[in-house]
Amino acid sequence: MLKSKDHDRISKTNRVVTISWSEMGQSDKRKQRWGGKIGAWDITKLDDSLYVIPSNVDISTIHDALMEVLAPSDRAAFTYPYGTNPSGSSAMTVRLYGKAAKAHKLATKTERALKE
Repeated sequence: MLKSKDHDRISKTNRVVTISWSEMGQSDKRKQRWGGKIGAWDITKLDDSLYVIPSNVDISTIHDALMEVLAPSDRAAFTYPYGTNPSGSSAMTVRLYGKAAKAHKLATKTERALKE
């Protein structure tokens, strides 16, 4: 269980990408290509699979990079602020890629079927 000191809050409009690389295919080459794409972005790499990307990097640039390097067997999530809620806080958008997108579609479809 986490303690109160086991978290950190970032109050910025940064983007966050998390990637679960599958071991299918040439995952090392995909990781190298991703590293080449993000090299000029001044990112904060928190782990091999978790990146905080500054807001000066266009959303479309990040999306295009993910589309170019990920394999269908990889899982990734890209979260970024988009607009505001009635309370004035940032609304967040989450884009899912690869197997994460497929799993979400299946879960949503199953959830709808259970409600019927």
